[in-house]
Amino acid sequence: MSHRESRPLSVRNLAPITSTRPHVFIKPAPQQPPNVGNAPSDMHSTLRLYDAFNQKVYFEGYLHKMNDLTVDGKPVHDRQWSKLYVELCGSVLTFWDASHVVKNEETGETEITKEDPILPTYINVADSIVNIVGTYQYDNPPRENVFLLSSAGSNRYFLQAPNPHVMNRWVCAIRLACYEMTKLHEIYTRTFLARHTWADLFEKQNSKFEGWIQARFGGATEWQRYWAVVTDKRDEKRLFGKKSIASRGQLMFYETKKSKVPAITIVNVLCAYAVYPENPKLINMGTMLKVEGSMYSSTTKDQHNGSANAFALLMTASSKEMVQWLIGIFDAFKLYGRPERLLSDASNTNSLNFAEPVFGHQPRLFLEVGEI
Repeated sequence: MSHRESRPLSVRNLAPITSTRPHVFIKPAPQQPPNVGNAPSDMHSTLRLYDAFNQKVYFEGYLHKMNDLTVDGKPVHDRQWSKLYVELCGSVLTFWDASHVVKNEETGETEITKEDPILPTYINVADSIVNIVGTYQYDNPPRENVFLLSSAGSNRYFLQAPNPHVMNRWVCAIRLACYEMTKLHEIYTRTFLARHTWADLFEKQNSKFEGWIQARFGGATEWQRYWAVVTDKRDEKRLFGKKSIASRGQLMFYETKKSKVPAITIVNVLCAYAVYPENPKLINMGTMLKVEGSMYSSTTKDQHNGSANAFALLMTASSKEMVQWLIGIFDAFKLYGRPERLLSDASNTNSLNFAEPVFGHQPRLFLEVGEI
């Protein structure tokens, strides 16, 4: 029996993989999926999709890695490259020290000089940004096929692939995993919002919604309380007072309710969704949402990270407030059919549940790395 066939069914990859993980690289048994019976009945099919995502191996193989910045943005002192075996499963990158894996010059076969089990380390790529660097000029000789991964907080890593093809596959794999997780959150959100409990909230069309909210922005690790306002109107000064006129959507965060200028503003919002709380027992008490778009601060006025790479995690005091914020953001940025009618059509690209898989027919969710 091959090594691939001997892997537990729950961690087998149904698509071609780059190489075979040596037996000394111990992968802990996957967590048992939460008992769907403990979840609200309307969420059963969605939770099966999350389980399929968490078991999906996107790519694996050998890389070299150098840690660049710590979680608080400080340079790492030990800037050494290390050889690793890496697997991307769901949103988790798993790393095994491969310094004891060598190539036999005579046979060309891979040999392991250490038989003791090697336990892994992990990076969650759910909120990551990955970009191709190409040539890393600061080594002598320069390193080729390098890409850059920025993860939680200000953590940053340089990763080197063996050739350009593998480098591109890794970048595509990480971006696909992030996309598919976002897509699942959108499907989860559509199911959550379809509940009769929130029907009356969708009947109102307000051009402005505001209130206190906890926020954590990309690159930060701390939550902070803000007075937030989302609107698609702006006040224009007139001779006798001011008038509210139509404008593009803005999500503004003020340090106090009386502040005149927002500390942070998010525009060009591409998606907004509730975040699955990872435990089905907490679904009915969910209070976290995520917004992705362009962000700038009042201190710099410079937009950064591009229209799709900035994000904010928001936490409300109740599930009802979370729904109100979602509706307010949908309306201000004209998302998912709002402010008219919230779409629910898996064939409509503007719908929250666009491309929703039918579990059992598409166990690998939306796309394969080779299709990108």
